[in-house]
Amino acid sequence: MGRQVPQSKLFYQVSLEERVPQDHLLRKIASAVDFRFLYDYVRPYYSHTGAPSVDPVVIFKMSLLGYLYGLTSERKLAEECRLNLAFMWFLGYDLDEMPPDHSILSKARARFGREVYEQFFREVVRMCREAGLVEGDKVFLDATLLKANASLDSLVAREACHRLKETPEAYLDRVWEENPLEGPDDPGGSGSSGLGEVPREEAPEKKAGGKSLRTNEKWVSRTDPDASLVTRKGFLRPFLAHKVHIAVDGGRAQIVTAEKPSPGGAAECHVLPHLIGKHIFSTRSRPEEAVADRACGTKAEVKGPRGLDLATLRGTARVHIQALLALAVHNIRQLVKVMGGKKTVAAQI
Repeated sequence: MGRQVPQSKLFYQVSLEERVPQDHLLRKIASAVDFRFLYDYVRPYYSHTGAPSVDPVVIFKMSLLGYLYGLTSERKLAEECRLNLAFMWFLGYDLDEMPPDHSILSKARARFGREVYEQFFREVVRMCREAGLVEGDKVFLDATLLKANASLDSLVAREACHRLKETPEAYLDRVWEENPLEGPDDPGGSGSSGLGEVPREEAPEKKAGGKSLRTNEKWVSRTDPDASLVTRKGFLRPFLAHKVHIAVDGGRAQIVTAEKPSPGGAAECHVLPHLIGKHIFSTRSRPEEAVADRACGTKAEVKGPRGLDLATLRGTARVHIQALLALAVHNIRQLVKVMGGKKTVAAQI
């Protein structure tokens, strides 16, 4: 009977090429997509002097790995990139090299903003179009809800959440200038009971026309002000959410051609023209038919691709980046299914 006895060696002869199976998903993605187009998009955000930065292609590939394998924690993702041989191969690192720390992902979002991620998404759609996966004559429009990364305990009145646009000292100086003392012996002025007076409770704020403000006009989350309260069938209580509106091509591959984030309570009818315009821009064709649900999304939402069920980031801008990456991964998966082991799709460099 054989026994495996752990024993350290001074030298190892290991090849990642041999360790990663030929039919592995990441091999198929590397064969189907050429990521070198990213260098042109990110070049304005880097200096030509100083120490070399982390390869931006590595940064985007790390982000895609999180959505491909459902790793919502960036710390966990960075740890897996150091442990998983297939991840290291995909990123282009060897066994004696250390992949980047998790903080590189948040720094990249702050540096690039939404523009670079939108360009990345559009380039993936272009690859799908050139591979014959986009028909363009029919488009399906709907939306999916993302539960916001914020608790109901973070809700406060909108009035109380307004931030001062000046320092406390400057604010106090302005208060004294705009409210001079009436006299040396009367600090509160005539008819005033002094500093101990408790202000009266104001009547509920109303819109022009006498209508009361809606819930989302009264309350806001401190941790994610862009999220809004929504109620849905099957949930016992309201929850904070974002909404991602998407346009899906009517072809068999179901390629997502356009997206638009909004607060969870936004109606789809206001976003449909924008989505159709982005679909035309992405596919270079005007659809003959647009299909949407009867309620335009006020009661039902589609189940979105992986990565669009829970917001891991906060704020519309960051949720937009999350949606762009998740939808790009969906399109890349569809592209890989068709391309298989075929030649790499040429990128516009």
